Formats: sequence, structure tokens, C-alpha cells
Amino acid sequence: MRGVINYKWFVFFAVVIVIASCKKSDSSDFPPPPPDNTTIKESTSFTTGVAINYNLMKNNLTYSKVVKKHFDRVTFEYQMKHAANVQNNGMYNFTNSDELVSIAQAAGLEVYGHTLVWHQNNNGNYLRSLTSSGSALNPVLVKNAMQDWITTVVTRYKGKIKAWDVVNEVVDETGNFRTGTSTNDAFYWYSVLGSSYIADAFNYAHAADPTAVLFINDYNLESSPAKLSATIALVNQLKAAAVPLHGIATQMHISINTPDTNIDNMFAQLAATGLQVHVSELDVRINPGNVSPFTITPALLEQQAQKYKYVAQSYRNNVPVAQRYGITVWNVTDADSWIVTSMGQNDFPCLFDADYNKKPAFNLFVSGLKL
Repeated sequence: MRGVINYKWFVFFAVVIVIASCKKSDSSDFPPPPPDNTTIKESTSFTTGVAINYNLMKNNLTYSKVVKKHFDRVTFEYQMKHAANVQNNGMYNFTNSDELVSIAQAAGLEVYGHTLVWHQNNNGNYLRSLTSSGSALNPVLVKNAMQDWITTVVTRYKGKIKAWDVVNEVVDETGNFRTGTSTNDAFYWYSVLGSSYIADAFNYAHAADPTAVLFINDYNLESSPAKLSATIALVNQLKAAAVPLHGIATQMHISINTPDTNIDNMFAQLAATGLQVHVSELDVRINPGNVSPFTITPALLEQQAQKYKYVAQSYRNNVPVAQRYGITVWNVTDADSWIVTSMGQNDFPCLFDADYNKKPAFNLFVSGLKL
């Protein structure tokens, strides 16, 4: 009897083991899939960049590691602008610019030049001193100062900086050339020189470095039909006049509310010019109304992530491979975003949070770049 009983127990346990082994596996039986550790620059064949802050890039190891790991191009947020390098007597001091270029090059990062002629971030005191009689500005002196500035800075970084935003934000929301009152660091070149300053600026830059890729840069091209049309008309005029203009840079300071159809339309129209297309200053606001107090929710972060992904997808879908100069995001983390630090807005527009953690926007942006 003992042998029979043992045999029965043997059969029983064998059946249990077989049933257990045939049980449909649950996802909890296996470890979760490893996270996607693809860096931004590894996710696409075109160049990806980021705007960097001088002090953070120089002194914050975590910041510089993120920049070096995820991007292959940098734009200086401020250091390459007129006010950063031109002194009150018109002389130049490139100490900080030189240092940042050296830091970038040592890290294997390409430097994108930003910007040569803009109505803001100028040494306005020097430019307003260029008078011939009384307080009236002398157009000849102003033009000479612009030429000397462009020639000096482009020549200095020839071979180190391969592309430049030559003119920045030259038309307003109505499609007219931008004018205004020149005070503090604001100086409106058009008010003194007329529209010819635009072609002149490109010609001066090209003469200083014939190999550089030269861009016109502006914002709200995805949201202002008048500005988009005026920019394209200006570009076509410059092309017809054989001005050395090679690309259009669209800043894309957008929000979760920016219509996808506007983004598609803009890229399609820019690509139709046949020029290089650069997304030069991308960020996505999740609190465009500047509501305060404001609470970040998973739903808002998801909307932001989807918008970042859509920009990457639309760029790939509407801009031919040969015309893709790349996508640059503006600032590294929410804490150093210009929207927070310069505009004083309550927002979180970047791919990384204040603690350098990847946001949902990072993951979907990478996904959009890969598609």
C-alpha cells in the first residue's frame, strides 16, 4: 500500500508542476523592459542643438554634462551678441566669447553664431553716439559700424563657427519692417539705414567667411500669417538679388495650444523656398496665460510632450532631407529657461526639469526624432 500511495502522490505533484509551467505568463513574471537611454543627438541623422548659458556651461558640471551628452551643436544665449562684445568706445572685448567657443570646441560641440544684427542686446550707447551734428544719427557712421562689427566677429571665428543668424527679427507681426525707439540696448537699424541694411549684413558676413551658412531668423512664423508671408517675400527678394542667404531659421517659441496645422503649413512654406530650414529656438510653454498660482499636472506634461513630438515629426515630414539644418532647443532646464529668468513668467517649457530629470517631453521628442 505504501508504494501505491507514494506513486499517487508522485503523479499529483507532477500534474501540479505541469499545470504551473503551462500557466499563461503575467507581465509581473518578467522584469520591466530597460529604459530607452537614447540621447537626443543619437536619435536622428540631422544635427540637434541647445542654447547655453555662459556661467552654467563654465561652472555647473551637471549642466555641462547634459549638454555634452545630448547635443552636438550649441548656440550662445547671449555671449555672441553685440552688447556682449562691443564696448562704449566701439572697441571689442571677446574674452567671454572666446572662452565659451573654446569650451564648446573642447567638448566636440559645433557652435552656431547668434546673432549679428538685431534690434535688441546692442551696445546702444555706442551706436547712438554715431552722430554728425546735433543728435541726429549719421547713416554712414552707423553703416560703417555695422560692417566693422560683422566683419570683425565673423572673421575672428572663421573656421570655428560655420553658420550665423545674420539678421534677427526684421519684420513685426503685421509683416512690416520693425521700427521703434532706440533706448538702452535697443537699436533699430531699419530706422537709420532702411531695408538695405539686411542685404548689406549678408554681404558683409559672406565676404568675411565665404564658407559660412547664413540665416535670417524670426519668431511666430507658425502663428502669424502676415509675418510668415512677409519673411518669405523678403527671402525671395534677397535671392533674386543674388544676396548670399542660405537658410531660414524659425525660432518656434510655441505653447501646448499652438495648432499642429500651423506648424505643418509653416514648414511646408519654408521648405518651398529651397533654402536650409533651422528650428533655432524651440521651447513649448505649458502655462502660456502665465496663470499664478499654477500647478503642473500629468495631463499638461503629456500635452507638452506631444507638441514636442509633433514639431519633430512635422519637420521630418515637410522639410526634405537636404534642407534640414537641424533643431535647436532653447535652454536646458525649466530653471534656466529665458521665459523664467528673463521674462519672469511662471512656466516649465524645457525638456529637463529644474533637477535635470528628463520630462515626458524629452521621451516623446526623441520618439519624434526617430520616426
